[in-house]
Amino acid sequence: MIEKITTDRLVLRRPTPEDAAAYIAYYASNWRATHGPVMQADGARRRYQRILGHWEKNGYGRFVVELKGQPGAIGLVGPHWPDSYPEPELTGQLWTRDAVGNGYGLEAITAARAHAYSMLGWTSAVTYIHAENTHAVRMARKVGARIDPTVHAPAALDGHDAWRHPSPEELSGTVLPSPTRRKVARPRKPAAPTLKTPRLTLRPYRIEDFEPYAAFLASERSCYMHGPHSIETAWHWFTND
Repeated sequence: MIEKITTDRLVLRRPTPEDAAAYIAYYASNWRATHGPVMQADGARRRYQRILGHWEKNGYGRFVVELKGQPGAIGLVGPHWPDSYPEPELTGQLWTRDAVGNGYGLEAITAARAHAYSMLGWTSAVTYIHAENTHAVRMARKVGARIDPTVHAPAALDGHDAWRHPSPEELSGTVLPSPTRRKVARPRKPAAPTLKTPRLTLRPYRIEDFEPYAAFLASERSCYMHGPHSIETAWHWFTND
């Protein structure tokens, strides 16, 4: 059982119960809301317990990511294969906005994939990504993954695409990558109009509008909407979930 991996700048280690606080804080944060649904503490805690349980059952799992010489988790990355998944998955997330843009995610997922191929004996892996998660889509492309339209995401990940990672042979250059298969494009919905008055502009909302929206719903000003409301409620309303 490999419980620790080091790279040039990072330490990937087995998660501990003490890391739960950082995980829960991430799922309740406005940063999380830019690329996925937020979650109340009880739900995030249960999910984290499953991460620890995966290690206990399988002898491997996702690693907590730290900067070398700077203890404190900044993310989670690594191999993941619960019983309900049809094949092994590589997942990754950075828990703070400050950790993004430094190449940490690329460094971590590359190391985790090498570990899965060399130590766990995996011959392939996918990463399930929602089409609107542009951060994760860019990362998948950087590590050479491509959408595999033949794979259906688990029911819990409805709306996600399966991004197929290069095989060990493709990464070593001993075989050529298989041709990319295009998904059938869904018909586009007409774009919502932008309206203007002498003093105002009314436009479709964007993901960056969520932070001020959540702040409003958390304030006393939302009392006429039966508020204040939690960030999870704000996310459900914002996405019409």
